[in-house]
Amino acid sequence: VLAAANTKAVTRAAESWVAKLNPKDSRFEHHLFEALTVYETHEVVEPALLGRLLAAKEPNARAYAAGVVARWADRLDQPLDLLVPLIGDEYPRVRLAAIVAAANIPGARSLDLALRSLDRPADKFLDHALRQTVYALKPHWLPALTNGQLEAAKHPARLEFLVKADSTPDTLKGLRSLLQS
Repeated sequence: VLAAANTKAVTRAAESWVAKLNPKDSRFEHHLFEALTVYETHEVVEPALLGRLLAAKEPNARAYAAGVVARWADRLDQPLDLLVPLIGDEYPRVRLAAIVAAANIPGARSLDLALRSLDRPADKFLDHALRQTVYALKPHWLPALTNGQLEAAKHPARLEFLVKADSTPDTLKGLRSLLQS
């Protein structure tokens, strides 16, 4: 019903509703999540609300917010900076969502950020998502690796993961170039 309604009217109503929410309400963060989905449905970027969910106490809210960062990345200032705290989150599901979000933001810096997740314990789901991120972002990170501009190359565990995830000839050639420089 709200999806078909006038965008300005819906977002004004959502803004008014959020302003009236009681932060002490046990469902406060859930209500913020609901409001964010309304903005998403209408393709209206609401960075302040997104920021509140990125910092939510509830890990599922933070995980959801990571996906919103990816979907709104082209309309947010410094979207990767928003994901930095989530990559190191204590909850694996939040880290997983942050890895997937980074994979959907083209650039070598996205891979550098995703590889930071290796600083925390991983499971098979995080490992798989990280490997897929390596593959998805290869057109962006390979030139950076070759030119010595990939931050992950300064961290042995991150570089090891990268090379094990993609040990194709062009990656090994880039690694050799890095080692020779």
